[in-house]
Amino acid sequence: MNGRRIVLQSAEFHSFRLPSQELWRAVMEKLKAAGFNAVSLSFSWAYHSPAPGTYDFTGVRDVDRLLRTAHEAGLYVIARPGSYINAESTGGGFPAWLKTVPGRARSFEPGYREAYREWLHRINPIIARPQLPRGGPVILYNAENEYRVGTDAAYMQDIQDQARADGITVPITTNDCCDDSRWRSADHTTTTSPHPPKTLPVLYADDYGYHYGNVIGPQRAFSLPAGILTGHGTNTLALAVTAEQPVTGPGPLTLFAYGDVRGGP
Repeated sequence: MNGRRIVLQSAEFHSFRLPSQELWRAVMEKLKAAGFNAVSLSFSWAYHSPAPGTYDFTGVRDVDRLLRTAHEAGLYVIARPGSYINAESTGGGFPAWLKTVPGRARSFEPGYREAYREWLHRINPIIARPQLPRGGPVILYNAENEYRVGTDAAYMQDIQDQARADGITVPITTNDCCDDSRWRSADHTTTTSPHPPKTLPVLYADDYGYHYGNVIGPQRAFSLPAGILTGHGTNTLALAVTAEQPVTGPGPLTLFAYGDVRGGP
């Protein structure tokens, strides 16, 4: 960041569970004091849209104010507008009226496609204004959430395309679920988007690294969903490395596709 390597250490905060602007600041300051340098913010579609075509970003739903509060607390922001956010919330953040919309949810099917695009076109410009290149706190944009059931590559591609069209310029990332992600966005060499997506896969240490690192050494093998890497050009991966003593680097690393390794007795 500005020529200096940093590791993002992010906490998760849901403003729709704490409808008080004053308390947002208290939480953000506590996160900063606890050692976090970033906060992940999930935005609930249902919280902002009580009816089709109706959106509210005022008062306790003021996303501008929320992002500004994070910035004033000295935190970077990972923005997560979904459209599906999970967040252990009812319907994963989907508004109840979405049940009346034709088309399968979390897909590129007509009906749902127009609905999620409208939501993204409302929330994305708010997220775009305080991005890091413009002096704001938004450093990453997360597309969807733990997408693994009934996957639709065109849907994931469109979320990225809509974000770019709405002014999102920071890297777009996603979070995988349950060792079984099967989607892949459209080939970057054939997409018609004027802003080719820049997705950033993030490698996470699994239980092997968390629980047994002190016994059998650091984790050096990492899994990725099959097909997530492009075969055209260069792939960029992010890996956070921590050590109790100065080290020169993690050494050789291995990548393998989900499903290639199975547990045993």
